[in-house]
Amino acid sequence: MDMEAAAGGAMAATLSAGAAAAEAGAEDTKLMQAGAGRASYVPYEKMKDVPDPGAMAVAMWLRGAAAAASP
Repeated sequence: MDMEAAAGGAMAATLSAGAAAAEAGAEDTKLMQAGAGRASYVPYEKMKDVPDPGAMAVAMWLRGAAAAASP
């Protein structure tokens, strides 16, 4: 395996690990009550089982980057 392919594999693995951590973190936002921003105007009862959309977007972006970096 050449160095470029190895580096690409390492980058894909790193991005994949980051995506998994971001997905877990986004899921954990279901337990948080918004204190600021648009979500703070929505009653907690309506949002308690919904992950933060921004956190989900970052997780999806990282998952896409990991897929693009896969050799």
